[in-house]
Order: sequence, then structure tokens, then C-alpha cells
Amino acid sequence: MNISEDSLNVNDGSAGDSIGIGEVGIAPVEPTSAQFSHDESPDQKCEVNQESKDFQEKDESPSSSADTAMDKTCDEKICYRKVSFSTLIFLIPAFDGRGRSLSVYHFNQTDFENVHFFKNGLHPKSYFANTWDFTFSMSFLAFVWIAPFSIAFCEDFQFLDVSLFAYMFCALNAADTVVAVLTPRPKLTTQLCSLVEYEVRRPVLKDWIQRWLRCYLILDLVTIVRRFTLSATVLTKTRDQIPFETVVPSGSGQTPVLIIAQCLRFYRLPGMLATCSIFQRASSTINSAAGFPATHILNIVFAIFYFLHLNACCIYYFGRISGFDGWVFVWPEAQEASLGQFYSWTFFQAVGNMFPINFTPQTALEQAVAAMFIVCAAILYGTFLGSISSAAVSINPSGRLYNQKLDELNDYVKWKNLDPMTEQKLVSYYEVKYRGKYFEEQNLLADMNDSLRAEIAIHNTRWLVEKVPFLRRNENDGRDAIFFSRIASMLNANYFIRGDFITKQGEAAMDMYFIHSGRCDVLIGDRLIKSLYDGAYFGEIALIAKVLRTASIQAATHAMLYRLTYQDFHTVLSEFVDMKERIDALARERELLTQK
Repeated sequence: MNISEDSLNVNDGSAGDSIGIGEVGIAPVEPTSAQFSHDESPDQKCEVNQESKDFQEKDESPSSSADTAMDKTCDEKICYRKVSFSTLIFLIPAFDGRGRSLSVYHFNQTDFENVHFFKNGLHPKSYFANTWDFTFSMSFLAFVWIAPFSIAFCEDFQFLDVSLFAYMFCALNAADTVVAVLTPRPKLTTQLCSLVEYEVRRPVLKDWIQRWLRCYLILDLVTIVRRFTLSATVLTKTRDQIPFETVVPSGSGQTPVLIIAQCLRFYRLPGMLATCSIFQRASSTINSAAGFPATHILNIVFAIFYFLHLNACCIYYFGRISGFDGWVFVWPEAQEASLGQFYSWTFFQAVGNMFPINFTPQTALEQAVAAMFIVCAAILYGTFLGSISSAAVSINPSGRLYNQKLDELNDYVKWKNLDPMTEQKLVSYYEVKYRGKYFEEQNLLADMNDSLRAEIAIHNTRWLVEKVPFLRRNENDGRDAIFFSRIASMLNANYFIRGDFITKQGEAAMDMYFIHSGRCDVLIGDRLIKSLYDGAYFGEIALIAKVLRTASIQAATHAMLYRLTYQDFHTVLSEFVDMKERIDALARERELLTQK
């Protein structure tokens, strides 16, 4: 039931008409949950508005509305089944910021209709992108391990076609470049953000390609070129100053330089490891089993072993360049040693170079290289010790506080002997609310001045409050922005996990809610009436009159909502006589309609 055109018809033409179900005024009919395309065309908005109007004009009774909404929900599920395979694999996110799988029912049907490859490109969290990131990361790690080994030992032992190996990885780098160009990625300070925040920051394909051309083109081209060539003029001018034959011996061609150039692709590896869902879940499993951030230590252990491997290969490589001068005196069996014996011996010398010098270099070149590795080894080992000492303490203070809160929560759960399901709900609540960062928000805001607090409040809630017609003030007396700021500052963030009841049918209505992110279901009894998404609102009649809830609202996914209480709303109205008179008129009008 709509009270009047200016009162409880909550949506204006820009968002569609509301559907009144007793006290619950349901806002935007088909808002998107992930906002894939960043905008909607006017035709799409008009189509949504017309569906809402037709649905409302058919029958205003709750039972008829419920039946129609149930039919529409079924139709949506049927539409989900019609989503193309390419869209599911390439264009929509399959995992959240923690690497957990997302179901197709996390999204509204409009999401699938608005996403297009030529506008949005491949999605960084799609099945394809995650599979590719995992495949390329593992291939690259294998490459950087094999590369120095092949450069050092292959010329003497001929166990691998180095040129073919280099060209194969050139092809893999070229494929990764194509994927990188077609996959717009947002700049994020943390992976623990909602889908809405992620999509808002993700650029469209056109802007991403322009950014890639400016920032990554040259670096990516260097890693996929087939061969480096040095002009005869440059070689002639620099032959006396730079001994090229010493660094790259004659007969070896440019293959070592080509392999080293391909290692520049390393700049993409940290981002892949941080965002790939497979690595995220593996890291979470290991850390949970260990009880502390064990993956940080494992990363440094891997770096130490790789450093030793690289040092061992360099010992042999530069020894071969100098003709193994003096090696026989240090290792008499060197002349008849096999590949495995050479590598194990050089690796042992590399381990000895971590502290006291174990391998005695004979030539000036070997001494310079050995000195460089000894200094680097000391730095790396010091880093390793520092990581062990700070393993239980997070690098960032907010993350450390978050971990402490989770530890306190675990102790509380054990003390109260709560069941595993309740424990999982509590952990999920903390994850939804703090997203890995614990802040005393009220204390931070208390330290700020009124202007900064108002600015932050408006930034977070403007797009939500602007959707409510009776919260708009257009008197043009210089106080319109003040009223909007006061309303925004009264909104309080509330977090709900899947299954939580936000309101229950029959309880006293004292609050209005705005859905910032997530999906909420409207229930009358046990019947699903409608699903609400980002930007929707409900309970606005509670701000005008004290009534009972005529429907229950349940969080269908993890959700963040802003709440405006009756008391806070009327505190603001006491400062604005014109708005108070307007709300009082709406209350009297509703009372008259109720009496009829």
C-alpha cells in the first residue's frame, strides 16, 4: 500500500517504484550485487521500472504480491541456468577475496546481462584467470629454478636444449601477456573487500589497455623477444671496456641473456601469488594448521634455498669461465666428477658461504662474485631470523589487533563450550566486519573534528540516502546540505552473516535499514517474497509511525547495512521545523488510511 506520492513511495523514477508490503517498503527492484558493468543504460532502468509498476498495479494484496514475487524468483533461477559457459568461466568472479568459492546465486540476473567481454574483459577472479595464474606461477617458479642450472652446467654436460627451453618459455610469456592485457585488475590495498568495492575499482577494458601500454608494454616485450642483438658499432666501441666474452663465452650465443631477460617477468609473480584462490586457500590451511603465519617463514626458506641454488650455479659458471683455476687443489676429484657431484659440491660450498667463507676463490672474478654472494647471504639470513622472531606478530598493527581479537574469540568459545556451528558464525561475523583489519572506529572518529566526521559519513552513505524521497530537502535556504549531513552522521553500520535475521515479523519497528552490500530476503511466514540487493532499503515507515513489522528480513549472504533509528531521526527533525511538519503530515495521512 502506498501512502502518497511524496511519502512512502520510496523510490523515484531513477530507481523504480517501491512495493509496499505492510510496513516494509521495498526499494530498488533489480539492483545488481556485483555491479559488473559499472553503469546501466536508460533502457535497462526503464525496463526495471516498468516491471515494478506492472507488479504493483496487478494486485496490492500481500498474498497476490507474494505469489507473483515467488514466480519471479523461480524465473530468475531458470535464467541463471541459461547463463553461457563462457560467461561463467571467463567473465564473472568465481572466488572472493579470501579464495572461497562463489555460487552463481550470489549474483543478480542483471549482472549476467550487463557483463560484456569487450567492455569488462576477463575477470581477475574468474575460473580461467585463477587457473592461469596458478599454472603460470608454477611454470615460472620451475623456470627460474632451471634457468641458472642450465646456463651453468648445460654447455659441459649437454642434458638440455637450452635454446628450445628459452623459446618455449618465450611462448609462455607471450600467452601471459595476452591474458594480462585482457584482464583489467584494480589497485587494492587489501584483498578483503566486497565484490561491490572490487568492481568499482576495476577499470574497464579500454582504460586498462591504455594503462598497460604506458606502464608494462616495454617490460613485457623484453620478456618475449626471441633474441637480443648488439650492433657491430656498439660492440666495437665497448669491446675494450666490457669483456663480453668473459660474461657470455663465445659459442654460447645470446641464450643466457635471453633466459635472464625472461626472468624480468618476476614482477607479475607476487600479484599472482597474492590473488590466486588456490594459493590463498593453501596458505590459509597451512597457517591454520600451524597456528601462526607459517607461510611467511616458508617463503623466506624457499628464498634461501633458491639463493643457495643460484650461488652454486654461479660458482660453477664463473669457475668454468676461468678454466677451473686452482679447483684441483681444493677438490682433487673435480676432473672426473659427474653433473650430480659437481652440483652437490658447489651447493655445499654455497651453504658454507652463508657465514664463514667455505669456498676459496682463485681468480679476481671469482673473488668478486663470492664477496657479493657473502654479503647478500648475510642480509638474507638476517631477514630470515627477523621473520622467525616476528612470526607471531603481524607486520601491520591493525592486522595484529585483528589476530588478537580472533585469539580472544577462540578462548571465549572454548570457555563457553559453544558448538562448532556457533563458533563458525562468530568467526564469519568478525571476517565480515573487520576484513582482516581491526580498527576502533569510534575512537578514531572521536579524535576527528565535526567536519571530517561529516565528510566521512557522507562519503559512505550518500548514494544510499539519496534514494529515499522523504529524506530529501530542497528548500534552497542554505541548510539542505546540513540536513543531509546530519542524517548521514546518524547512520550506524551493522554487519550480518548469512542466516541472521535483521528484523522479525511481529516485532516493534523502530529502525530503517539501508543495504550497503549483500543480499537480504523478505519473508512473510516461511515464504520468500522478494530479495533485496545493494542500494535497497526497508523499514522507512518505522521513522514515521510506531508500527509492527509485517515481514521478516533475513541476510541471504554476508551483508553490511546502515541503520537509522526512530530516535536519531527525530533528533535531527527537531532542528528542521519544515521537515518535521512534512513527516508529521505523512504520519497523519497514514493514520487516516489505516482507519479506513
